[in-house]
Amino acid sequence: MGFLHQLHLLLWKNISLKRRGSWVLAFEIFIPLVLFFILLGLRQKKPAIPVKEVCKCHHHFILSWRKILTDKTQ
Repeated sequence: MGFLHQLHLLLWKNISLKRRGSWVLAFEIFIPLVLFFILLGLRQKKPAIPVKEVCKCHHHFILSWRKILTDKTQ
C-alpha cells in the first residue's frame, strides 16, 4: 500500500469521525481559540518585565556546569 493511499485513508477516516461529533469538533476549535485570546489579552494588559542582568550566583553556576560538561567530553 503506497504512502499516498495510506494518507488518503487516514484523512478520510478522520473526516468521517469528525462528522459524527459536530459538538466535539466545535469545542476542538473553540476552546483553543478562547484560551489564545485570553492569553493575548493578559499579555496586552500586563507586558513582560525586562530583565537587566543575570544574578552573579547563577552566572557562576552556569560557568561551572559548562566546565564540567566540556571536561567530560575530552
